[in-house]
Amino acid sequence: MHNDRTQSVTEVFLRYNKDIRSFLRQRLPSVEDVEDLTQEAFVRVNRIKNWQQVDNPRNYLFQIVKNLFRDHMRKQQRNIVCSGRDLDISKTESPAPTPEEALQIDQEFSGLCAAITRLPPKAQRALILNKFFGHTYEETGRVMGISPRTVEKLIAKGVAECQRHMLRHANRHTADRVVPFAAKDRSR
Repeated sequence: MHNDRTQSVTEVFLRYNKDIRSFLRQRLPSVEDVEDLTQEAFVRVNRIKNWQQVDNPRNYLFQIVKNLFRDHMRKQQRNIVCSGRDLDISKTESPAPTPEEALQIDQEFSGLCAAITRLPPKAQRALILNKFFGHTYEETGRVMGISPRTVEKLIAKGVAECQRHMLRHANRHTADRVVPFAAKDRSR
């Protein structure tokens, strides 16, 4: 295991993503909000120029998540107050997954993380920047110092390897669902 101080942003993403999602899932009823705040936390970490100088990446990351959560809740409260309507919480259905669904999601996500960790470092970074952070091939190439065409090749190989790994360790339906970004093109 790497010392936290020497971990890349990619390693931190893979290592703590499940913990971040779990932390947020306990506090937010919306899966979309959990996903949005998780992604925003890692976007913010990715912007840190001197990441290697952060003493405790886990604590730093969780502080970002807590701040994002607080901001999100403040925004939600403003929206409720500004709407001028009373909300009857008892009539609102919770989109939160059942415990069984949450377990399955966690297992599938762990499998996907395992597949991503098996990729070469450049393929890992390209895949995460493009598919998880939503960067275009051009933006990913700029961040990594490589051409957009090289980014495209790295991502294609990475997606194919993730699908192969998931197929070896799960059924086909799960692999298609867990690696859904295979068919998406974020080149623009």
